[in-house]
Amino acid sequence: MSDVTIKQLATVLATPVDKLLAQLEEAGMKFSDPEQSISSKEKVKLLGFLRRNHGKRETAGDDSAPKQVTLKRRTVSELTVNPGQRGAATKTVNVEVRQKRTYVKRSVVEDQGKVLDPEREDALRKLEESQAKRDAEEQARLETERRRQEEEARQKAAEEARLKAEEEARAAAAAAEAKAKKQDEVIDPAALVAETVAPVAEAPVERPRRSDDRAGEAAGRHGKPKHASGHRGRDGDGATPSKKYFGNELHLSQEGSARRTGRKKPRARPLEQSRSSGAHGFSRPSAPVVREVQIGETISVADLAQRMAVKGAEVVKALFKMGVMATINQVIDHDTAQLVVEEMGHTAVKAAETDAEVSLLAHAEVNGEAVARPPVVTIMGPVDHGKTSLL
Repeated sequence: MSDVTIKQLATVLATPVDKLLAQLEEAGMKFSDPEQSISSKEKVKLLGFLRRNHGKRETAGDDSAPKQVTLKRRTVSELTVNPGQRGAATKTVNVEVRQKRTYVKRSVVEDQGKVLDPEREDALRKLEESQAKRDAEEQARLETERRRQEEEARQKAAEEARLKAEEEARAAAAAAEAKAKKQDEVIDPAALVAETVAPVAEAPVERPRRSDDRAGEAAGRHGKPKHASGHRGRDGDGATPSKKYFGNELHLSQEGSARRTGRKKPRARPLEQSRSSGAHGFSRPSAPVVREVQIGETISVADLAQRMAVKGAEVVKALFKMGVMATINQVIDHDTAQLVVEEMGHTAVKAAETDAEVSLLAHAEVNGEAVARPPVVTIMGPVDHGKTSLL
């Protein structure tokens, strides 16, 4: 609202100019000329003075007082726009800005706050009650979970103690059994010597004299029989066994002694004498020993000879006969080794590569509890083919 003169205001209010000047003077404003201008603030001050004088004082609950004031402002400005092209003229654009602001009376806001306070307090009280209820439920759940974990830990500890006691008992029993077995396997040296000497002591011992043997040989050469003056054998025909025990020494037979001394071998011996001489002699096995030879994918010549219990030179010789030029440290394949084994009269057996691992695992003792784990996935491929994106 623009400023007006006192005369114009008196015309609007339908009040004489002198009376309006008197009211302005009572309100504390000094005006002497009706042509003087009066501002909006002075008008408001005059209006308040008149209301107080007429008994209409401003109160918080006065309906005539404005509860809110809205101010609108419009601002127009010019903006120069450059078109961005060389040689083009600039443009001027008018920009109008409109602002609207509303002021609310403080007493109205306080009254609304007083009205909303009970509702807000009720909502806050309900919110606090629900929060307390949730806290109590969470506390109860945590307490139940804690008790469950303690019970599981106690049961697990008891189970571990029981398993440990059983393992210790089994270990003690196994140790006692092994100790008893070891004691049973202990051999008394005195008993072993007694068992070995007993058959020798029980056998008849014949100790002919060397002079008798020489006399008998001389008589045999001259064709005259010579009776031995010593003890006769079991058969009573004067025959002597092939092996004789003098003290605890094992002597060679007559053939062996004749071969060593260069003497002539007796022409003939009775059948029973030969039988008695072979009773305590060593007989070389005549049947060949067939072995099962385990062969892997590859095997060296030395290992193959060791498994067949023959010399390495024999295996190399067999390979030369087959047309394979190999040394004792050379590695040959499975087929060649199988042919060599069969050529030398043994049996070839295919050996798996994992036999050693299987045997080790079979004798291995696993102590502990098997726990499942997630699978391990390995992704392989060239660079920049999407392995990381797949993960």
